Amino acid sequence: LAGPPERARLYAIPNLLTYDPVQPDLSGKENAVLYVGRMADSPKKVDRLLNVWKKVQPLHPDWHLYLVGDGPERGNLERMAARLKLENIHFEGVREPSSYYRKARILCLTSTHEGMPMVINEALSYGCVPVVFNSFHAAEDMLPDRETGRLIPPFSLRLFARELDELMKGPYVPPCTKVLANYQPEKVIPLWMECLQDQP
Repeated sequence: LAGPPERARLYAIPNLLTYDPVQPDLSGKENAVLYVGRMADSPKKVDRLLNVWKKVQPLHPDWHLYLVGDGPERGNLERMAARLKLENIHFEGVREPSSYYRKARILCLTSTHEGMPMVINEALSYGCVPVVFNSFHAAEDMLPDRETGRLIPPFSLRLFARELDELMKGPYVPPCTKVLANYQPEKVIPLWMECLQDQP
């Protein structure tokens, strides 16, 4: 651990945006919930999302869950989905995610911990509302209010399902994307310049 003198020299610099924000095409949005990421037991815990889907999908039979990504847990997750008799769930494998962001209304992230997950900003850029466990330091910075997304106390599947159900049954309202200004080059590059100029 860094002591006080070393801590004064630490910098926290956010990642740049992966996609430029776009105006969501309301006509292109479908009744779709999305997960994008690796399928690994720790820390991603995609099994939590399957258990949440078990709760909400019967209430919304016209909605679909798309899981984009791959990893060592994919086979186990597919077997879990079959065991739970989940419907309208699609394991898409590794795909370029922009087309999924474009059609999805909601992004879900059920990780135990993260650094600064780029999927949140990517989802916001395409008008997806993120629903995320408040289980990592960057979560409150990335989703500062309910107009931007939903932060769920970790790790309540009941509360996660309740917020997801609320979003699914209501009209689609694009999320506020003001926070994305914090990740534009004109904000991030000066932080890098300050860090580099401060090196001995």
